[in-house]
Amino acid sequence: MGIWEYDWEPFEIVTNDGYTLTLMHVTKKSGPFHKGPNKDMAPIVVMPPMGSSPHAWLEAYLYPSPPDNPMLFKLRDAGHDLWFTYSRGTHYSLKHESYAPDSKEFWDFSWEQMGTGDLRAAVDYVHAATSQKVGLLGYSMGTTQIFAAMSLEYDSFFKDRVYKVAQLAPCTITEPSQYKGFNMATVNLVKTMGIFELGGPTWYTTVVKIRKIIGLEGLQGFLAIGWGSRLKDISIKAFLHYAENSKQDRFQRYSESYWQPLGKKETELYDLSLIKADTPFGFFFGDKDVTCENKYAEAARTEMGDTVQAYHAYEGLDHTTMIFFNTDEFVQDILTFLKPGQQTTAVADMLLM
Repeated sequence: MGIWEYDWEPFEIVTNDGYTLTLMHVTKKSGPFHKGPNKDMAPIVVMPPMGSSPHAWLEAYLYPSPPDNPMLFKLRDAGHDLWFTYSRGTHYSLKHESYAPDSKEFWDFSWEQMGTGDLRAAVDYVHAATSQKVGLLGYSMGTTQIFAAMSLEYDSFFKDRVYKVAQLAPCTITEPSQYKGFNMATVNLVKTMGIFELGGPTWYTTVVKIRKIIGLEGLQGFLAIGWGSRLKDISIKAFLHYAENSKQDRFQRYSESYWQPLGKKETELYDLSLIKADTPFGFFFGDKDVTCENKYAEAARTEMGDTVQAYHAYEGLDHTTMIFFNTDEFVQDILTFLKPGQQTTAVADMLLM
């Protein structure tokens, strides 16, 4: 954050299943003159994508030339109090009350637990610290965590604590071709060899095990994509959860027996209709996204009905380029959606395609 000249303060929070996480609060723009957050605007909790920490997401904004102040910090400049969640398994969030970070038990989680645990803890902390309802902003797997957790715990927890939710590159079901190599034999081999995370504390031994499975050339291609370097700190269980959903074409809960003979293939669906319009959602995505295809964003929108009050596809963007998309129009779309007051219907009319 310092490279963008913002100061921050870390806080430790503990999840309901024993993980200690770091929550990073952006306190101000560096220098003697700075503007504090506007108390009439909702604080924002940011949920990063798979294989990324908040600082890695912010570094992505260095790639366009010339680099520009990240969209996330533009929300802070506009007056939103900004908080970044370091999810379990990422840098700064490698503590558990019972398990070491290089243990199988530590990594026994999917994105559902990251939602009902990490997201919930972050929302609870910021809501208490600010005495305000919290806005959420997720990207990719961050949106999956939000969808899952809020469908399971909307009435019991999120309804009274969350103001609005901006979903960037929203993901429920991911594109199936990336899971072609996933079958009963390969998945059980991965489990037998003790591979339970990618790019985390055991990566130095995990990469050797992967080479034994896919060979040297296969490993070369695997690493070239960025697994273990750019894409890191990933639970295998989270990846398998996406694979199960993709193969079944259902946004459903994890099946422990999916990859076993006669294993359970269909589990309970995440019921997005349980998330009500008291907490408006906005979807912001690229029209060329083939990782989390537009048809699934449309399906989620249909299921959620008038809860989705902003819906905007940006021409020419895919899933990856959405991460550093930063035009004035886009930033204003986000700010307009997050704007306080009872004008959500007008916002929907403006953004719906």
